[in-house]
Amino acid sequence: MSLTDIANILEVYGLRVESLLSGPAVIMNARPVLSWKLRGGQGCRQTAYQIQAASSLERLLSTPDLWDSGRQDSAQSLYVPWGGAPLSARQQVFWRVRVWDQDGRASSYSEAACFSIGLMQNADWQASWIHFDGNNPSCSAPCPYFRREFQVRSGLSRATLYISARGLFSARLNGNKISNDEFVPGWTDYHQ
Repeated sequence: MSLTDIANILEVYGLRVESLLSGPAVIMNARPVLSWKLRGGQGCRQTAYQIQAASSLERLLSTPDLWDSGRQDSAQSLYVPWGGAPLSARQQVFWRVRVWDQDGRASSYSEAACFSIGLMQNADWQASWIHFDGNNPSCSAPCPYFRREFQVRSGLSRATLYISARGLFSARLNGNKISNDEFVPGWTDYHQ
């Protein structure tokens, strides 16, 4: 294979789920749409794609257990609908894509990306509301500060913190902010 041939092979990158960069993204759709970007030489174009999805990175690299689209003859790379079984709350998904070009050459698989499904129904929440006893919405009250110490079990490999608030919050773990987001969760209607 010549250097020209190598330069003209398509590369898949920039995987997105529901228009969000994957890894880690939390979405609220049991049947998300997937997108990716392509890089290649002049005149290169996608003529087909294959999406694989699995419940773990290991399964993705061996036998995808959530979805394998097989080769789909299509130039579509934006908003491709999820074709597997509907996903459920708290489910983590690892996925990758490969494409074929105008000459029928398959690209390598993209780097694996991941996303999770959030808590979509009230029944998905398994927690109790916590609140500041002196909280009176008709007057100023100090901002509550909630803190909880906990021990991590041996062998724990993944944990997820789900937070909802009336107003804004800033979450920390061991004194460090858990994200770069500000003004989370965004606009709140205090009348509801």
